[in-house]
Amino acid sequence: MNLPTIVKEKTKIIFLGAIAIVILLYVSQFFITSYIYRLFFESIFIVFGFLITNILSKNTIKGNIFRLIRNIFGDFGFKSFVVIDFASWIYFLSNVAFWAYIPRLFLLSELEISSKFSTVGLALLSLIVLRVFLESSIALMRIAENTSK
Repeated sequence: MNLPTIVKEKTKIIFLGAIAIVILLYVSQFFITSYIYRLFFESIFIVFGFLITNILSKNTIKGNIFRLIRNIFGDFGFKSFVVIDFASWIYFLSNVAFWAYIPRLFLLSELEISSKFSTVGLALLSLIVLRVFLESSIALMRIAENTSK
């Protein structure tokens, strides 16, 4: 087997494992009575959100976190912009939060189904607004980088 086939199989296994975790959590929600169990399942949802976001963003390049930290704490001359690296991490973490919150909302929340779908709609709308805001900020920084050269 060549490398792309192995990567596709690995992605399928991760995705099926995530679906299996969601199904097990749905079945086990009827037995959750303790705060510790609830906290454990919510941490599993965070891992689930991280896995889904990694699968969706596997062909994209996130900003270099080490360059970002070095520029935040060490660039007192403001020679480089941190918005571009910072924006990619903000969007990545907001996607993790989105994909961790949706299964938690449907499996552990006691809201009515209409409230659940309206909450999902508002979360999706806020993710879209965040994306547009970050894209406009990055466009402004790229214009500033090109005019300063």
